[in-house]
Amino acid sequence: MGAVFNDGNLLLTKPIRGWGLPGGHIEDNVSPEECLKRECIEEGDVEIGNLKLIGYWKIKKLKKVESNKKYPDEGYQLLYIAGRKRPKKLLRPKNPLYTKPRRGFPGHMLPPPIV
Repeated sequence: MGAVFNDGNLLLTKPIRGWGLPGGHIEDNVSPEECLKRECIEEGDVEIGNLKLIGYWKIKKLKKVESNKKYPDEGYQLLYIAGRKRPKKLLRPKNPLYTKPRRGFPGHMLPPPIV
């Protein structure tokens, strides 16, 4: 997943799972950075650059359901910070189901960091 900033705004997308940072599962022979770039295009119609890994955590599947059975029971989520590569031009999405809505939240509206 990635925290994508443009002009002080944080990109949030709303795919089927609800509002959140863009991100997704890694396909075979794809790096985490390539995965995030693809997901930003698919979910937010945004091309990103200047990726920097800022954290990660281990996750466990809490419940096995039809929609997640193809994914491993344990894994890692990586968090990157990135910038929008094309601030004035939207890309044509590969999957229009994931591109709307999206929203840029001004930095001053975000909650304070957890210490």
